[in-house]
Amino acid sequence: IVAPKREKLASALESLGQKEKALADAVAQLEKLNEELKRLQKNYDEKMREKEDLIKL
Repeated sequence: IVAPKREKLASALESLGQKEKALADAVAQLEKLNEELKRLQKNYDEKMREKEDLIKL
């Protein structure tokens, strides 16, 4: 009675570990993409300011 439940628990814990690792990988990738987005937004804002300055000339 107990052995099958322990096997299911072990299997569930292993699956949980795999899912937690996949989640951590996805979070790390999301953070990397957010940093890239910030960099691109900053670059865009700078270029738009330059454009506005040139239009004023």
